[in-house]
Amino acid sequence: MANDYESTGVLTVDSAGWVSWWSTTVPVWAAVELSVGRGVAIEVDAAEPTTVLSWACRPDADISVLGSVFVDAELPARIEQLRSSGNMFAEEAPPRLSDAWARLALVSTASRWLMSPVHEGALMLDEASSHQLAGNTSAAARLFALAAPSLIALGEDCAEGFYADFVSAEVRAVLNVAGDAMAGSALGNQALELAIRLGEPTAISDGDIASLLDAWDLATAVSTGELALTHGLGAADNSASDLQIDTAFIDPRLIPPRILAWHGAHDPDLLIQYKQHDDVAIVSASLADGVDPWALEANQMLAYSLTADTGKLQYCIPMVPQGRVLTAPVPCNGLDPDDLQFGILYAGTDLDTLRTGKVGRDLIEIDRIMVDAWNHERISLAPLSTVSAHSDAAAIAEAQRIHRGRIRKAADLASDAESKLRRLLDRLEDVDSRAERLQAQLQSVGQYRDRLSSTAGEQPNQNQPLLAELLAPEVRDTDEN
Repeated sequence: MANDYESTGVLTVDSAGWVSWWSTTVPVWAAVELSVGRGVAIEVDAAEPTTVLSWACRPDADISVLGSVFVDAELPARIEQLRSSGNMFAEEAPPRLSDAWARLALVSTASRWLMSPVHEGALMLDEASSHQLAGNTSAAARLFALAAPSLIALGEDCAEGFYADFVSAEVRAVLNVAGDAMAGSALGNQALELAIRLGEPTAISDGDIASLLDAWDLATAVSTGELALTHGLGAADNSASDLQIDTAFIDPRLIPPRILAWHGAHDPDLLIQYKQHDDVAIVSASLADGVDPWALEANQMLAYSLTADTGKLQYCIPMVPQGRVLTAPVPCNGLDPDDLQFGILYAGTDLDTLRTGKVGRDLIEIDRIMVDAWNHERISLAPLSTVSAHSDAAAIAEAQRIHRGRIRKAADLASDAESKLRRLLDRLEDVDSRAERLQAQLQSVGQYRDRLSSTAGEQPNQNQPLLAELLAPEVRDTDEN
């Protein structure tokens, strides 16, 4: 993905030896941190993972690594020159990530911000491969070892012809990278042997292409609300006369991805059942498909309540599984539930990051919309991988139609976020400290929407999907009782 933002930045060197660069742009909704090496960190835009927002080096860090991370071999020399000259600041154009590090940035972003269930084993293999290609062999070998069951199972399935040729080609590439990362080990040798067995993939038939495209089209219909969705929260028992029922939305920044069910930005995640007699609100959320109710991540969720006007934290209550639903009884202390803001956070979350009040709720809504837009953009890429230049013309046209539909949906969502940001800015006073940053975010969202709109025509986005984005989620045994 090309860097679509034109900006400047400032390179700084302080008296203690810290070196950093900061962009003048802000992320579309969030930044993703990449650990480059000991004492070196980079932040990229989640919506545009090739867009570097900042980087920083500790005094004891090896700055030479920046020459390989960025397409700028002279950067370490310029930093040393700045240090020796005694200058503390210098204007510096935004750096461009090398292809290997751009891929790692994309995988890291996908790991954090893909919201629907994915093949987690394949996602770990994507991460391992990108680390190896970026030169992080030790990290790659560790991840390949952890994902060994998925690596071998996918290789065997491809060798038996269970996957289409475009998936087999990706798996073979991963097997070869795994062999390099674990050269000389039993697992490395097994990976290379499997890669040889895969050989050259055979072309997929027009009938199989049509079946795959039908599956992608159905997935598009479900995710865009064209089909009825069952959220899994269950039918609330509203027979009691003192029971009030409401819904609420989670802040996606506060929880790990793919643990709770996600049906899109505008679909509520939480069911709030208020029992006036008990003065308690039962907060419930469905688990995502395939998540074990007793998994560590599921059991680190806490329901919280805030006063809606002041944002004062009232309670944080651990949630417990009841079948496929997490629940927690949250006391209301005599307050009307309409005067409270309910949500879910992950254990260890900094409570200062809770976004409260009307502005906070608006920002959560805008973030959800942009996360949804980016997820639609990512999903749009898979249908294009189903076809090639040799495919039937009708199949190519169908793949492009599904792709464009997803992109248009993403662009519409981004446009919605723009409108909401403008309305929020109109309400804020000019002296509000948040106004300047929100104005910059509005510009970033607009540029993202413009890029999406430009790819909705005949020329599709050329970015390649990850292996995890080409596969159905893993089927896991879960206790439905």
